[in-house]
Amino acid sequence: MAGVWFLGACLWGFGLLPAPAPSHALYLGLVEITHPEGEGESSLQIKVFYDDLQSGIRAGYPKAFQPSDPESWADKNKPLIQAYFRARLLVWVNRQAVSFHLQSVSLQQDAYFMQFRIKCPAEWDLLQVKADFLMELFPDQTNVVQAAHGKQKRFGRTTSANPGLEFPF
Repeated sequence: MAGVWFLGACLWGFGLLPAPAPSHALYLGLVEITHPEGEGESSLQIKVFYDDLQSGIRAGYPKAFQPSDPESWADKNKPLIQAYFRARLLVWVNRQAVSFHLQSVSLQQDAYFMQFRIKCPAEWDLLQVKADFLMELFPDQTNVVQAAHGKQKRFGRTTSANPGLEFPF
């Protein structure tokens, strides 16, 4: 995941991502999908700034949202995190929707790392991703997506104007 974070910072630094808004340092999410070739399961990791994720969950589920300190907040809101990403991050493999299940959430400095598992076909021809999470709150949000199928890697970014990606394998 550190490589994706570095890629996002480089894209921003070279002007390929929008400049940060003055009210926030950077609106950036990172998605990494890793599929070992021939396996029926993949991993999905998402990294977002903890205050942005809390804002997204609070806006999406105001009655169920449970405020807390950053260290214990994710455990208290795990079902909401799962529901939020199932609605705002859509994944298709070979044109078939796949679901993912939240395994863990960890806080590292100012960001949450969320690990999900995906049940999927063993062979991939096409991966499609719609990653518009946090864009309902932050129009400048950019999500960098890295997809690895065996040794093949693909990269892309989503914005509110272009929330979807296709990666042929």
